Amino acid sequence: MRRTPALQDVLAYRNDALVKTMSKKHGLPIHECQELFIDLKKWIWLIGTRDERPFAFPCFQEQWVLDGFWHEFILSTREYTDFCTYYFGHYIHHKPAPDDVQGAGATLIRQDLEHFIDINKGLLEEAMLEVQQKLGREVVIRWYRDIPRQYPLLT
Repeated sequence: MRRTPALQDVLAYRNDALVKTMSKKHGLPIHECQELFIDLKKWIWLIGTRDERPFAFPCFQEQWVLDGFWHEFILSTREYTDFCTYYFGHYIHHKPAPDDVQGAGATLIRQDLEHFIDINKGLLEEAMLEVQQKLGREVVIRWYRDIPRQYPLLT
């Protein structure tokens, strides 16, 4: 049965092993990984409490550190499944990009760069608006400005 938990309840969840793993794997201080885990719990809460929308909630490449944290959490299958079931009543699948963009990024860039930019700009605007409505302006700034600056893509 699908549940809509209070954000503060989801934020109370702890997984020190996951935080330590991320710290060790990426060479980040524990306190940064604790903050990133808070961000991840907000991210999962946002996705887990969404109404059905015409698009999957996008995770942009610049947010790789949050996506990586989510991947690491999913790899702890028992903990992740228990977390999802306890708070949301169902497993929350990881779907980082909408179907029409998933896997088409590089191809679309080569074939129609302008269309690729338009799609991503629209997705970014919609995502930021939804985050602001549900989690506030501070979270928008952190997820879409601060985190990409603090954890730049490795090229």
